Amino acid sequence: MALVVPQLHSRAEDATGVEARLARSAKYLSSDELEGRGVGTKGLNLAADYIAAQFREIGLKTDLFDGTPFQRFQMVTGATLGADNHIEFVGPKETEAKSARTPLKLGQDFNPLAIGGSGKFDLPLVFVGYGITSKDPKYDDYAGADVKGKAVIVLRHQPQQSNPHGLFGSKRSQHAAFRRKISNAYEHGAAAVIFTNDQFDAQKTATAMRQRWEATIDQISEARTKFKSIDKPSAEDWNQYEERMQALADDLKKFTSEAHEALDPLLPFEGAGSDPTEARNFPVLFVKPTALDPILRAASGKSLAELETQIDKDGTPHSQV
Repeated sequence: MALVVPQLHSRAEDATGVEARLARSAKYLSSDELEGRGVGTKGLNLAADYIAAQFREIGLKTDLFDGTPFQRFQMVTGATLGADNHIEFVGPKETEAKSARTPLKLGQDFNPLAIGGSGKFDLPLVFVGYGITSKDPKYDDYAGADVKGKAVIVLRHQPQQSNPHGLFGSKRSQHAAFRRKISNAYEHGAAAVIFTNDQFDAQKTATAMRQRWEATIDQISEARTKFKSIDKPSAEDWNQYEERMQALADDLKKFTSEAHEALDPLLPFEGAGSDPTEARNFPVLFVKPTALDPILRAASGKSLAELETQIDKDGTPHSQV
């Protein structure tokens, strides 16, 4: 009779082997050869083959999908702007036979967003502040607001964002993300989302642009003073001065344009992402505050800026139907 003694390994030896195996896998999967493993890339296929081989090596069954380890599915990786996109707001009747209609211009007043879906809709509007529902801190823009089957108007970012001790602090929280706001609207039964700019962020960006504008003005003054100090400027001095002043003038024009645009920027088609977050028939748009203000004033007597100020002042929602 022979006695078989199993070979024993210490926990330290097992841990060392596991760590080495994981290190090899991580090194390969993050290597340049795998190209970041983006959708549709050669690197993603290499990563899939490697992981399947590792599964087979440890004894897992890897032939469940038509004899392969890979289950195929479809996913949307991008979107393009269609040819026919238009929107108009219909306000209270001007007369018994005529409603007040406000058509918006594509690329000037509004843009569809690629993060949403396609579809035609004729919906009532509800302003829901920042479109946030949070348990900690306790804050809900949808509390008491009936949005089922309606289009919700949502401010970007979050309330009290200038205050580090405010509801969500001064750093962007998870509730400020486009996807989170869209999902929250969808979960509350909304049929479409209309995003618009908050005044705080627009003013912050515009202030930065104005500072660059003022810095350019200072550089123009310095260049002029320096040139005037030259007793007898040569032709080369004149050329350098003219080139410098022209470059600064171009910068000044650019910063002036950017400062004006920053006060009421229009989010581009892919500005919130390029793949939809919810059903394909769930439209998501971006509309400038200047286009929304007349509608809100007519319905509530308050502008977007006034509603935002009220929310930020007391940290409570001021949703408007």
